[in-house]
Amino acid sequence: MLAGRIFAVAAATATVMLSGAGTALAAPPYPPPGPGPKPAGFNCPNPAGHQPPGQCYQGSANKTIVTPGGTMTFSGPAGGFGNGESYGLFVFSTQQQVGSGQAATDGSFTTTVTIPSSLPAGRHTLEAYGNTSHNAVAVQFTVAAAAASGSKGLPFTGADYVWPMTAAGAGLIVAGGLTMLSVRRKHRPRASQAA
Repeated sequence: MLAGRIFAVAAATATVMLSGAGTALAAPPYPPPGPGPKPAGFNCPNPAGHQPPGQCYQGSANKTIVTPGGTMTFSGPAGGFGNGESYGLFVFSTQQQVGSGQAATDGSFTTTVTIPSSLPAGRHTLEAYGNTSHNAVAVQFTVAAAAASGSKGLPFTGADYVWPMTAAGAGLIVAGGLTMLSVRRKHRPRASQAA
């Protein structure tokens, strides 16, 4: 009888363990991580006269701060566009088209973009808009303020440590002179010795 009770308790324990009851199981991430395009962390603007973007994907760039008229390399992930899809390149917030291109067979792209010199300083969005899929691949960047126009002049071609080294050299000369005076005074004959 005791053996029957032990067997029943053991069977119930095994059933609970197999069913996972009482155990907090972590849910798998959804969607599962993979090599496909990732949604952008911001809303992709819609170029004027185009359909709203179908999907808004995160692009990448080789720099996040650009000077007016400077260039940056802009890339889109595989699956962002269709096979060989053509796309237009736009900057926002004030929309300007800055180029166009064609995606690779896997839908990815890499292109060099010249940032308009008229683009004001501050945060902007660079976007590739697919002409067939109506997907958008975008990245945010900052245009640095232009240098003051009155600051032109000859460039400084010396090293940053010129003045500290000059001061150190002058200090060594003064220290050497004081050492020489001290040595001469030690070797000068005293008045009592001269008499």
